Amino acid sequence: MLKATIEAALLEDERNIKDAIFEQQTLEGGHLTAFEFSNVTFRQCVFTACDFTKAGFYGCTFEGCSLAGCKLIDSYFRDAAMTECKADGANFTDAVFKQCTLRNCSFRYANCSQTGWEGCTLEHCGFREAFFSEAKLKKLKLAE
Repeated sequence: MLKATIEAALLEDERNIKDAIFEQQTLEGGHLTAFEFSNVTFRQCVFTACDFTKAGFYGCTFEGCSLAGCKLIDSYFRDAAMTECKADGANFTDAVFKQCTLRNCSFRYANCSQTGWEGCTLEHCGFREAFFSEAKLKKLKLAE
């Protein structure tokens, strides 16, 4: 189901957004703390200074999106996919990634400290000067 805007979906669905497609949306300074997204597709969306702390992303797809500078602290990604996305300077502290696929993404200067990565595939992703202190990496597939 194609939703008109992210803002409208946030107002009507009360922290739980399912089976939606968002295309070319922009959200600045959004507070999406503890929201749950299930089977949501984001295409060419730009999130600026948004707070996704403790958000859950289950079966979600991000295509050509920007999460640069966003807070994704203690967020959970399960069976999610990111392609051609930028999360430069984003804060992923304590986030968990399980069975995710990331392709051609940029995480420059991202804070990935204390993150958990399990069963993920990372292809052609850039983590230049990203911070991975105390990160737990398990069964990752890495490709250049």
